[in-house]
Amino acid sequence: MAKQHIVQFPRLNNVIKLSDQITGYIVHSSWHLSIIEKMVSGSLDALRMYSITQVEVVPVSGTFEIPQMISHIINTHKDTNKHIVIIALGIVIQGETYHDRVISYSVANALQSLAITHPSVPIGFGILTVYDRQQAVERAFGKGNKGIEATIAVLTQLDRIISISTR
Repeated sequence: MAKQHIVQFPRLNNVIKLSDQITGYIVHSSWHLSIIEKMVSGSLDALRMYSITQVEVVPVSGTFEIPQMISHIINTHKDTNKHIVIIALGIVIQGETYHDRVISYSVANALQSLAITHPSVPIGFGILTVYDRQQAVERAFGKGNKGIEATIAVLTQLDRIISISTR
């Protein structure tokens, strides 16, 4: 069993002040849904901790489809003055071939490319790349919920983006 740790919720003054102007998107794969649902629940809890109530949960077929949906969401919101944060949640479990590595690297590279191309839209990386189902369970349940961690990371990034933009 993975070591459990307590999640720290940092004080994010800009996010708290502008919470009514922030929309959160949780884009998740539909594989290993019982584990994904726990990560989504953690992500929703973290968004609520910062009073972000405008949230859309967007399921996609698999982890490979997450970057395309995120690209669509970003392009749909290009001309708005609202802030958006996007949390990508998926699970890739090692198999007998190297298919898992192809998916993992492709998704990570695509998400990084989107983040660099759209620097004002923070993208949280909650893609689990694990050896087996048990490792995924350990990272989704309890105090080490990667949905919570990815959400805190993306909100921290937005808080800093807002801070730099308002100087």
